[in-house]
Amino acid sequence: MPRNIDPRIQRTRALVRSAVSSLLVEGGLSAVTFSSVAGRSGLGRQTLYRHWNTVEELVVDSVLEGVDDGYPSAALDAADALRQWILGLTRALSEEPRATALAYVVALAQHDLLARELLDRLLEDRRQALISVLAPFERTCPKPVFAATVGPPIFASLWAGRPLRAAEAAALATQLEPLLPRRLHRTS
Repeated sequence: MPRNIDPRIQRTRALVRSAVSSLLVEGGLSAVTFSSVAGRSGLGRQTLYRHWNTVEELVVDSVLEGVDDGYPSAALDAADALRQWILGLTRALSEEPRATALAYVVALAQHDLLARELLDRLLEDRRQALISVLAPFERTCPKPVFAATVGPPIFASLWAGRPLRAAEAAALATQLEPLLPRRLHRTS
């Protein structure tokens, strides 16, 4: 999270992320309500309503909170931007509440339509973030390439129990960079 954010907001968001994560583990998506998150986090429901319109937004934001921090700002080329983005994703996945919440949304998405929709929103949000990182190099990221990009960091972090190593991220970026098509410029 950026350092210029009010510490009270950082604390509130950390409490919410932790509450959402533990509620997902204990009872799935149906266990995550404004009341249950308020009770678990020690925050008032009004505080939650002020920041999130729906429980779905609350879950998505709990997983995405702060993941753009540390994304590439001075990449040398598309492969370097992709490598830095993969390492940023790996760092985000190494945070326990986020990793737990994501693991449960992934697991629930196999048989729960709402979880599937949440997962699709999360993945599309991250794909758009990657596309914005690649934009200075006039590259884009189609869904199949994105799936190949996020798969190894997610597998390493959530199932292998370790973050993707820098050398693995570099190798993955080198392998996938040729698959990133050039952006088409539309003329009016």
